[in-house]
Amino acid sequence: ILTSTPSSLTQDKFLPRVIARWTPSEDTNVYASWAKGLLSPIINSEIAQATPRELAQYESQFPGISGVVEGDELDMFELGWKQQWLNGRAQTNIAYYWGDWKYMKGRSVFIIQEDCGSFAHGGVSGATAAAGCPDGATGLPAVLNGQAYVNSRNANVPGDSTLKGIEFEGSILLTEKVSLRSTFTWAHSEYEQFIFNFVQPIAGFTEMKGNQNARFPEFSGSLSASYESDIGGTDWGWFLNSDLNFVGKTYADESNLSYCKDYTTTNVRIGAQREGLRVEAFVRNLFNEDAWAACARWTDFDAAPGLVQLTQYQGIAV
Repeated sequence: ILTSTPSSLTQDKFLPRVIARWTPSEDTNVYASWAKGLLSPIINSEIAQATPRELAQYESQFPGISGVVEGDELDMFELGWKQQWLNGRAQTNIAYYWGDWKYMKGRSVFIIQEDCGSFAHGGVSGATAAAGCPDGATGLPAVLNGQAYVNSRNANVPGDSTLKGIEFEGSILLTEKVSLRSTFTWAHSEYEQFIFNFVQPIAGFTEMKGNQNARFPEFSGSLSASYESDIGGTDWGWFLNSDLNFVGKTYADESNLSYCKDYTTTNVRIGAQREGLRVEAFVRNLFNEDAWAACARWTDFDAAPGLVQLTQYQGIAV
């Protein structure tokens, strides 16, 4: 509805994947894989249809900015080992991966003095006095009360990062009634080159090189135990399950200036069941862990006195 001149693009890509597997025994599976992942390009509509004056302002704030951002490309490698133990009563799965992520999409804010009648102003219908165009769609820069009228525009920008990590999952049947299961994840990421200018007014920098990808913990894991038994003289059985889940520290945004602390929750379930019927009671967060489940940077629009200072006042949405 808001695009005066629709934009389109077509992508035709080859997505290869190669897996090599070695099974020296029925209990062992060792594998290696490589795959290329792709995401579609994104059109920056305001930039793609900007006037020459507007485009010069975008380029001055981000040299090389384009109306079309190249699609993400990810080369992912993985080595894995799946093993059964104790005649099948125990099993472990472990994998190590690393990846090279190119053209990773991010966002930046741009302060632009738009031209009256440009696409960003909504064409002729959007060229109004309230939008800094008292004389209508003149094609000249927007001016309101003798002052340059500027607007903030978000645009997608590309960056690069590397990924590596370990994923582990294991389970064991200790007895016919008792079983244990555990998981562990180490997910390390690092920006090789990534521009993020939302925090520039308070941080003084825009290059995120060396920082970690936002909103995902580097460390996480779980541990669970289960007990099951028959109720003598009936066709019922009863069970008791408990699980402990750990979520590590997560950064709120690409600047890594703020974060949500790690937290651990414990859940317990007890119940009985027979064929076709199950009764269960449960307690979530048994020890009343008080923590934010997730957090992300946000702009405090209520505090911003004007568009030029739009990103100066920052907060965290939790």
